[in-house]
Amino acid sequence: MTMTMKGVLWIVPIARIKQIFTQEYNAVMKMGEMRRTMVTDLLEYHKGTDLKLVTGPLGTASARLTLTGVDVELGARVPLPILQDHDVDLDEMDVQFDNSDAFLEVRLCWRPSIRMHEDKAFRPLGRLSLQVVAAKSLPGRVSGVLWEVPTAAFSSSSKKVVWNAAEYFGEAAHFDVDWSTADSTDSVRKRRVTQGDLGMDNAAFQRQVLHQLR
Repeated sequence: MTMTMKGVLWIVPIARIKQIFTQEYNAVMKMGEMRRTMVTDLLEYHKGTDLKLVTGPLGTASARLTLTGVDVELGARVPLPILQDHDVDLDEMDVQFDNSDAFLEVRLCWRPSIRMHEDKAFRPLGRLSLQVVAAKSLPGRVSGVLWEVPTAAFSSSSKKVVWNAAEYFGEAAHFDVDWSTADSTDSVRKRRVTQGDLGMDNAAFQRQVLHQLR
């Protein structure tokens, strides 16, 4: 690009102009994204809907929520905060059902045991409370919900909550969660099979695995 000002010829490289524009554009976009993220986080904290609280260092654990009393089974996956080693209160979590417009608002309360703070493996140990607080677009004749929660590493517990006219969405369902004994049970020990137990070397073991995967 060339410009003439008062008889002086200025030559400005196009590449340099593009570089300056790109730097300024990226800076503006980054600042805007940081501002939006901050506002979203503050609103979620204020409303009790921060979904980042349902994830932990090892990922996410989920419960199964099913409507009862309906002709066609409707179920949904509900992320749980049980992998967090601190108190968690989520007042509003939208739960969308599979292949349906129906959804519920759920309140979650997680109170980990002090032993979980001391467990570096972050194995869930504490008390979980789940309660439906609102609903929309539900099918007719819904009588309640069935909660299925992974209360242990290799098993789950179920509780049915009945809805009624006096307390429409029913009371909270409480679960005692304890994954701390996962490594010491006989059932888990029986599931563990090492290469040495198979009586073959590493190459033979790999061939056997590939053959079974075909």
